[in-house]
Amino acid sequence: MDLHEIRQSIRDVAGRPKNVTLAEIERIVEHLGRNGFTVRSRTAGEHAVIFHVKDEVFSVCTHNRGSKQLKPCYVRAFLKAMIEVDLYE
Repeated sequence: MDLHEIRQSIRDVAGRPKNVTLAEIERIVEHLGRNGFTVRSRTAGEHAVIFHVKDEVFSVCTHNRGSKQLKPCYVRAFLKAMIEVDLYE
């Protein structure tokens, strides 16, 4: 996946903040790493993942009873980090 496709995936996620899974965020971050971005992720307890993309840090809580979808506040944190690394406007 090239940078253009990654940006398109980010726009897709932004268009549906109430219907995003952790796997989608992980996939985007993984592809950013393959495109030269410095990325890391680690689990923080049982229900959270902390992501680092360049100098930006955001966390995602994965504990949402009865749903695989993330809460919109975590999607917004992801989008804010993507704005800071110039991948989303």
